[in-house]
Amino acid sequence: MSEDNISTNDLNTARLAHLTGLLSLGIGALFLWLIHKDMPGKTFVDKHAKEAINFQFAMLVGYFIASALVVILVGIILWLILIVMDVVCSIKAGNAAINGKDYRYPI
Repeated sequence: MSEDNISTNDLNTARLAHLTGLLSLGIGALFLWLIHKDMPGKTFVDKHAKEAINFQFAMLVGYFIASALVVILVGIILWLILIVMDVVCSIKAGNAAINGKDYRYPI
């Protein structure tokens, strides 16, 4: 589901929400969402920023669980899986955003 009248600035901002979410565990996406949430005509940015925040929150919970499991060495493998998943999904979401498409994270 894409919108035809999305500005290039909105596309770039939505992509930025996903990529800053990756680099800051959601703080960057939260900041962008707070700026754009009440602006008229910014539903595309709002939607993508919320997706990035939700995904990064889920990743943060996963990182805490993996940290607790490091004691039994399973956590190291889980950490690696989460890092790869975080990077790949954030990049895919950023690419979908820059192309004007919606993206749903797998979790």
